[in-house]
Amino acid sequence: MVVTIWKVFIFVVIPILFVFMVHELIYLRKKPQSPLKRLKYSLDEHMLVMQRLYQDERLDSAFRTAGMPAALTAWQYRFFRDGLFIVWVIYLHAVVLVHTHTYPIKGMILLAVCYVLSWSGHRYFPVRLLLDAFQKDRQAKKNDEVFDLYLLLSNDYHAESAVHYQSVYRKLSEYSRYMKALRKDLDQLLFEYPIDSGRAFKQFGERVGTKESRSLASLLERIDHANPEVAVDLLDENYESFLDFRRQRRKRKLKLNGYFGFMVVFVSVLTLVYFMNVSTNVYKSMLLEVLNQ
Repeated sequence: MVVTIWKVFIFVVIPILFVFMVHELIYLRKKPQSPLKRLKYSLDEHMLVMQRLYQDERLDSAFRTAGMPAALTAWQYRFFRDGLFIVWVIYLHAVVLVHTHTYPIKGMILLAVCYVLSWSGHRYFPVRLLLDAFQKDRQAKKNDEVFDLYLLLSNDYHAESAVHYQSVYRKLSEYSRYMKALRKDLDQLLFEYPIDSGRAFKQFGERVGTKESRSLASLLERIDHANPEVAVDLLDENYESFLDFRRQRRKRKLKLNGYFGFMVVFVSVLTLVYFMNVSTNVYKSMLLEVLNQ
């Protein structure tokens, strides 16, 4: 009896189950996609088209060098800019239709001016100029930290002896925790160092992109395998050049502060003259009204 049941199970039930599984697999392959999946695929395709239309490699490079968040890209900025402009245009016209106001000429002109100011196709447009200002400020902070890094290296090598000293890799690993503007560049340097130390130092100088960083990268490459005495001599030889970089940086900063102070004073004087003129005209009109009475 048991043998008969097993034979029935093997020769009847198992083939039926196999045919059923094959049928289900064929049905799943031929089954149409759900409306939500089709909508998702359609949205993804349209998003790829929008990315190609709004892509701008120069603006992406400007965002990266200015230190903007990595999630912010050129196509996102341009897409949301145009979307916001369209929404405001619809809103202004809807207000006119609902409340029967006059056509918002001033609002449309102001909106058009703001939209033109948000363009980024040329390097002289306000957005690009603002990104350039952010980039210069970020480069200035990096230069300050490059000089601080040089001073830390110099102090450590002067305090060490030939018996006990740390390698450049260990020193940079310790210093990177206290850096802000150079943190990512130093972490990348430490990541590439075990593979090729010379190339890692050169890439660090090119990545930061300043004279100070290239000089420091060349100096780090030279003292990497040197003993403390030779490293101290190399650091002392480059002290004047790094100090000169710092002096030039301060001169440019003072010059920029002078321009900024001049503009503030100039605008303040113009504002004062304007309000004095307005108050004088108001006083004259009041006197004329009194005399006419």
